[in-house]
Amino acid sequence: MAARARTIADALGAAWQPVAEVALSVRRSLRLLRWLHVALVVVVAAGWTSHRPTLIAGSSGVGTALLVWPWLHGRSWRAVVERWHTKRWFASRWESLAGQVGLSVHRPAKAPGGKAATVVPKLVRVSVSGPVVRLRVRLPAGLTVADVERAAPRLAVATNVPRVLVDPDGHAGARLTLTVRDLLGHPFASTVPDPYGVDVSRAPKAVPVGRVEDGSPWMVPVGPSALVAGASGSGKGSVLWGLVLALGPWVKGGSVRLHGIDLKGGMELLLGRDLFSTVATTPEDAVALLEWLAEGCVGRTHGLAGLVRSHTPTVAAPLHLLVVDELAAVTAYLSDRQLRDRADRALSVLLSQGRAPGFVVWAFLQDPRKDVVPQRGLFQITIGLRLRDTSEVAMVFGDGALADLAPCHRITRHAQGTGYVLPEEGGNPVRVRAGYTDDATISVAAAMFATPVRQEVPTPAPDDRDDPVTTSVRTRSERSPRAPRQPRAPRTRTSSWAELSDTADTQVLADHAEGDGQGVRS
Repeated sequence: MAARARTIADALGAAWQPVAEVALSVRRSLRLLRWLHVALVVVVAAGWTSHRPTLIAGSSGVGTALLVWPWLHGRSWRAVVERWHTKRWFASRWESLAGQVGLSVHRPAKAPGGKAATVVPKLVRVSVSGPVVRLRVRLPAGLTVADVERAAPRLAVATNVPRVLVDPDGHAGARLTLTVRDLLGHPFASTVPDPYGVDVSRAPKAVPVGRVEDGSPWMVPVGPSALVAGASGSGKGSVLWGLVLALGPWVKGGSVRLHGIDLKGGMELLLGRDLFSTVATTPEDAVALLEWLAEGCVGRTHGLAGLVRSHTPTVAAPLHLLVVDELAAVTAYLSDRQLRDRADRALSVLLSQGRAPGFVVWAFLQDPRKDVVPQRGLFQITIGLRLRDTSEVAMVFGDGALADLAPCHRITRHAQGTGYVLPEEGGNPVRVRAGYTDDATISVAAAMFATPVRQEVPTPAPDDRDDPVTTSVRTRSERSPRAPRQPRAPRTRTSSWAELSDTADTQVLADHAEGDGQGVRS
């Protein structure tokens, strides 16, 4: 009976929720209309008393339009009502909220018998943009931006919002960004770009992969290398294929070449094999591909030295983007130590030197420990999906304090593709979600944007397999034979101890004889 009653209560609650939302919207609309029409009545009265018929007619027309607006275009009207209500709510309750969350300074009485005062940050401005509310406050003496950051979780609970971010605003101010609605709560499908709607003659600066928490497109920069960390089933494939599909028009045009490493037998990348110029599915091929790209990176840097500081992708000199599915399989899980060392050296060259000449690495992994990914600090962009605990969040983002700003360990299993991005230019992590890409979409996109250049993994020459990748261009020519060593000069015979003693005695006697003939000198 209890379970049945609970089920009935849940059903009634789910049915009542949309009714309550409509009732709340109507209530807020009537409240706004009441204030607007009160203002119009004042204007009409002023026009009546001043004998201005045009003012009266204009006010009457505006009042009629306000009455008709909710029926003609309800969506825009609801947006105006929500914006007005949000601003009014924060403006009327800010002092109380600031005091409740600890953002206050106690001022003692200035004179005996006077009253003490409690000062809170002054609310300067409230702006609403979609689901995001931004508050600008002026801090009183005794409060800092760090105090506001510590109070952000309490403010999120007090205002019933998912997230509050704090940024400094000048020397004595702070900007608070509150996400009042979660637009990333429901999954959405990724979109395949229009092959004729993209100008492939221009190099891609950033491509859309998903959405940001404010509803805007998540634009991922193409130039920097990125590390994507997440547990199994967190949605790393959504980020991977979102990036690959977004670059499809440039792949087909030839100015971008994709390379892949998938040591799981190619289960992830071979579904879209036509998009990739090369795909390595064995440890030997993976290391060979890394070294080949590292040599190409070094060669291009030497060719561009003294000409430009940043490479512009063209069909003749394309952008090379390497996608590594499960990076730990290349850097830590290889049983052959020699292969592992070669892979580390080549990957370090690509990450440290590849951005300017157009060699980019996008690596995906589950275990973000330092001994698994020694090059973790060389990635310019870090993306954290669902992780197991706060220690892994600190490993990914490099700062334990970011566990509160980027709680990747609190992302649910049903929110695949949801994560936090640490911007390259710094600042607070941004909450994002990548669109879901099914197998049929991948197959269609691979046929639509097939690369014109497809080749096998280059195999290094036998003499170069043991040579480390260096920062200089290596030639494949045979080494010249080493010159024969010259014979050493014969060593001089060392005198015996007796001979050295006789020589010393003879020298001492000679010195005494010379001194007796010359006398003592002062």
